[in-house]
Amino acid sequence: MGAFSPDGQWWWDGVNWVATPEITLKIPETEFERSGRLAQARRLVTIRQWLQVVGYVGIGSIVGIPLVPIFLVAYYVVLIRLFNAYREWTLELLKLATDQLLGRDEPMLAGETMVWPPVRLWPGVQRDFAVAATHAHVLMYWFSDYDSQGCRVVFAALPDEVEMRVLNGLLGLKRLAIGHGGRWWTLRGIWGAFEPEQVVAAWSRSRTQPTPVVTSQA
Repeated sequence: MGAFSPDGQWWWDGVNWVATPEITLKIPETEFERSGRLAQARRLVTIRQWLQVVGYVGIGSIVGIPLVPIFLVAYYVVLIRLFNAYREWTLELLKLATDQLLGRDEPMLAGETMVWPPVRLWPGVQRDFAVAATHAHVLMYWFSDYDSQGCRVVFAALPDEVEMRVLNGLLGLKRLAIGHGGRWWTLRGIWGAFEPEQVVAAWSRSRTQPTPVVTSQA
């Protein structure tokens, strides 16, 4: 079981002190992977790519224009299923990563991750920053790729040293703003696959003086 220094800048791995930004975690296989759900999520990635191709052809064809509403519904259904799957997998990874860092005596109470469709011609999945809250720490993680299992630690801090707020944007899309050490990170998600209020509530309860969950317009 490891432990962070009081300032969160160092982590004791049981043998040596490691600078927090240099922590790279290799996370064991999750139940999500063992059950075959990750393989299903990867198939949804392929299905979404093919739907995108069909969409390009349909929009450029007079014959395909009447089918655009049906296509949009099918595309969004696949998108929600895909992003929900990667969010579920990432939350499992966050739980295991937090156990590695702090031990099972300080489990993750709640977490959230960025799962977002980046704006580009070919469909992709942006899944990089993720946050976990325990009763004594807030941990920010970074994944190099949407399909990456391993991650590194961006920061580890006491709840009183962190700020969180939920931002409501256009069309009801939410964002989670996280502040620490003079910097801010923003996690974004889509309807049905993003619930930032849970981690904000866990962080608020862990502070010396619990604060209300702040929701504001972006």
